[in-house]
Amino acid sequence: MNSVEELSPEMAAHFPQFAAGDLLMSLRNPNLIMVVDPVARKIKWHQTGPWMDQHDPHFLASGKISVFSNNNDGTPDGSRLGGSTVIEADPVAGESSVRYGGRPDQRFYTDTRGKHQILENGNTLIVESNAGRIIEINQAGDIVWQYTNRYNDENVARVTEAIRYPPGYFDVADWACP
Repeated sequence: MNSVEELSPEMAAHFPQFAAGDLLMSLRNPNLIMVVDPVARKIKWHQTGPWMDQHDPHFLASGKISVFSNNNDGTPDGSRLGGSTVIEADPVAGESSVRYGGRPDQRFYTDTRGKHQILENGNTLIVESNAGRIIEINQAGDIVWQYTNRYNDENVARVTEAIRYPPGYFDVADWACP
């Protein structure tokens, strides 16, 4: 899956090397993420790995870019590469760090799909699609809560996406229909 996010005017202040309207693109099969000026058709920044079969890139207020890395290693449980990870890349310093995963106490794996959302409080919402699991982790990497989408006692149903909406998102002043 290839995915794209547009740099918003609000977020552009955190990325002086880019401009509002630039596109953050993830090209899954070459393990590449890049920022492109769609008007000039110019690549402004790119990096290959340390992610593998990545997608779901996001611009962060820290000036970094986050990406969900499946790390599909051809095994059913991700045992060869240690599972999936959420990675942050610093496009200025050229460095990357794992936000979550890749350690025995942070083990999760989905060979396809998967999503993540960096929340306003600094926590991260992660969808482990094939395991039917949604977790929220805090900045220390501890699980705050988790949900498993059970089909029955033996099976789970996949989860393709989860989104945390801010308080008040569903508040409606008037439910009357016109």
